[in-house]
Amino acid sequence: SSKSSSNELDLDASNLHTTLRNWATSPNNCVAVQKALKKASAKQISKVFQILEPAIVELSSHAFGNHCVQTLLRMCTTQHLFRLLPRLFGTNVVKLACDEYSNHVLQTFLHVADSTLLTKAV
Repeated sequence: SSKSSSNELDLDASNLHTTLRNWATSPNNCVAVQKALKKASAKQISKVFQILEPAIVELSSHAFGNHCVQTLLRMCTTQHLFRLLPRLFGTNVVKLACDEYSNHVLQTFLHVADSTLLTKAV
């Protein structure tokens, strides 16, 4: 069976805020979110970041959401990563590091973050 074009995420859609969080945690649509992020403009990445940032811990611990977060981390700016430091490496770090899904998000963050940014985390 072929994939329908409805399985593409429009990052400029007016309803992106509600669609994005639902799609990020959906087994059928999380791949579409990742594909959209990989070809997104810097402006679109910033928009996605603003939408997902408040739920980043919750999404990181989700079976499908963690993949979207990892892709977002690979695409976002150092400023975005800096804003996530307290959420990912603050009081949540032990819980996230021990979780079967979010530990991969922490590893991705450490892999993509600039070393000067990481020194601020410790």
